[in-house]
Amino acid sequence: MTNPTRDATPEPTAKKKRVNFPASAAYPHRSTAPLRSKVLAVLGVLKVASTNQVWKLAVPHHKRPGKAYEAPRDLVENKLVEQRGTTTARPGALPRPPGAKRAGDGETIWGLTDLGLAAAATVLPDHWHRGSRAREAGRATGSPHAMDVNETILAFTNGGLAATSPIGTIGNWHTHLSHELPGGRRQIADAVLQAPDHDVPLLLVEVDRHHETPTELAAKFAGYWEFFHLAYKQRPRPGDSVDWRDDDRELLPVWRRQYPHASAGSLPPVALVLTGAGELGTDNLATKVRDLTEQYWQPDRYDPFDFTDSIPIVMTRLDELQTDGPQGRIWWRYGNDELQSLTDALAGREYTERTRARLQAQDDAAQAAKDRQADEKAEASHCPTCRRRPDEYEDHWDASDGTTDCSPCRDTKTAAEAAQALLDAEARERCVTCQTGLIENNLLAHDPEAIECWDCYNKRDFSTGQHLRRPEPAKKRLFFRS
Repeated sequence: MTNPTRDATPEPTAKKKRVNFPASAAYPHRSTAPLRSKVLAVLGVLKVASTNQVWKLAVPHHKRPGKAYEAPRDLVENKLVEQRGTTTARPGALPRPPGAKRAGDGETIWGLTDLGLAAAATVLPDHWHRGSRAREAGRATGSPHAMDVNETILAFTNGGLAATSPIGTIGNWHTHLSHELPGGRRQIADAVLQAPDHDVPLLLVEVDRHHETPTELAAKFAGYWEFFHLAYKQRPRPGDSVDWRDDDRELLPVWRRQYPHASAGSLPPVALVLTGAGELGTDNLATKVRDLTEQYWQPDRYDPFDFTDSIPIVMTRLDELQTDGPQGRIWWRYGNDELQSLTDALAGREYTERTRARLQAQDDAAQAAKDRQADEKAEASHCPTCRRRPDEYEDHWDASDGTTDCSPCRDTKTAAEAAQALLDAEARERCVTCQTGLIENNLLAHDPEAIECWDCYNKRDFSTGQHLRRPEPAKKRLFFRS
């Protein structure tokens, strides 16, 4: 009898997928090449970053940050990355109890070396601005400002805790970007976002930890305004004949040479992200900055819908950005009354709709006042007799001014008076001399007691000068008995 178990053909076992890679002298912590490239890209953009930030930006799909430790340590072995110290407690937070550890406090800060900066340039897009490697950041103080800038970028790319509608990737960002001004001065942006695929072609970001006064923050926008209004003349192409005595080449803005893909609807927008204080403190600071920068963000004084020469300034708090993400209703654009998402705030829809409604209300009120004045004038111009207004006549010359009758009413009254005079004349006694003529009104006005017609009256006046008059009533005689 055969053994079925022994005679059966054994099934091939499934090959297990390798999860651990062998250590090597170059990479003793077993990091992969794609992971090292992602870490180099993150550090190339941020210059310095904590372990937690590297984890969330490089490999956010990993549940634990263990992978974020492998690549930096291997890159340290290859002289591409170095440790810059540890993070410190963020200002504005409550003091921690003894023995308790706050999240984000005491994390290792990683930064690039000169070799690492050159290596990062090979894994980032071609248009990426290399810049410096911020060699002193994080060595003594834990670089709290740089950590807040990184948290801002992290909230944009990850969509905050809500994880909805993130904007851009790490390759869309630049940090510590310089804008050259005359006299050797510079206006440095903490971060710059260029994400045209997410309706944000350009956004300059300023992060303040409540260490600067409103005047100092407003001075930054004055620097941006000066940079945005610098212009240059484009060089002529080879073969073009240019008369340098009559150079009429068009002046082009300098900032478009640095940001060629920015929107043409306005000057580049600037986002102000505040942290380091409570809600009341940041709101008061934002309001003061709004008042000090009013001349920069207001539209054209003659056209309330023209923002071509204005800086759109939007503001939010870092904690709200980390919670709701960039597309949450957390952005206050200076000049608006409501909080909006970032794309809506940059588009200026709320201001445009509110301004259009306000102007329409003003036009409606002016038209209503004009109609009311016209009605009052028309009511005051009613004809006293027929009560018709001037707009009810075919010919405005026939209308009344409100004090006398209109022309039709005057004509009607004149005809009525003539008819009545005729009736009165016919009702009077006829001339006592000729028995045919009527005693006319004009004669009665001259001599109320006349009893002859005009012709007889004149003839008698010519012949004798004595006129026939109505006899006086006889006086009643009184008789007295003796």
